[in-house]
Amino acid sequence: KGLTNNFTAIWADADAGMSAGKMYIGLEGYFNVIDLSSKTIYDWYSESHAGRGNETLTGSDIVDANVT
Repeated sequence: KGLTNNFTAIWADADAGMSAGKMYIGLEGYFNVIDLSSKTIYDWYSESHAGRGNETLTGSDIVDANVT
């Protein structure tokens, strides 16, 4: 999700591989969670869209994220 492919941050689970785990992509205004096994968007967040965690972003820039 997002209006651009200008990513500001990309990271993955420590045990992720090409076909397993989750990858996380931050871009201005959006935070996306990609399921690497299905190659689909598992979850996404914006200032107006609450993702699976039922929370929205508090700003349009991704400055820090904790993934557990």
